[in-house]
Amino acid sequence: MGKYTRQVWIVASPEDVRAAIDTPETWQIIVPGMQDAEITRTEGGGYRIDYTYKLAGIRGKRSIETVTAELETQRLFDLDGTLSGTYTFDITEQGAGTRVKFDTEYQFSSRILDRITRQFANQYVTRQFDSLLGNLKHYVEMEDADIEPETLDA
Repeated sequence: MGKYTRQVWIVASPEDVRAAIDTPETWQIIVPGMQDAEITRTEGGGYRIDYTYKLAGIRGKRSIETVTAELETQRLFDLDGTLSGTYTFDITEQGAGTRVKFDTEYQFSSRILDRITRQFANQYVTRQFDSLLGNLKHYVEMEDADIEPETLDA
């Protein structure tokens, strides 16, 4: 199982960062490789996003679904499909902005691992997670500045 942990500082309030993560349409902007997303609202105010994901030229089906967090400062997600595991966002105020700590544990399906090596896949997905965090930072900061992003290039 792969693991990834990074932090990013965002010049915006924790409430704005949580609002962005809580909005499923944001994911279509911040997740590199997300295509054909279908959003389904779930009980308790959560959501599930089913989508096609392109990893190193290989297309696969994936989903992200909200999980109820015990702490207001956390956002939790389950992943399923060609990449399964969890996402955890810890969102805390720090100075004039927000610190976002992103932890994920993930596992590739055997279909993906049969076609690309584990090392290449881990390096590739790490770049994708770096892009996700960078895109979240830029998206929230642009929203705070009243700029309407259509898409962000990763």
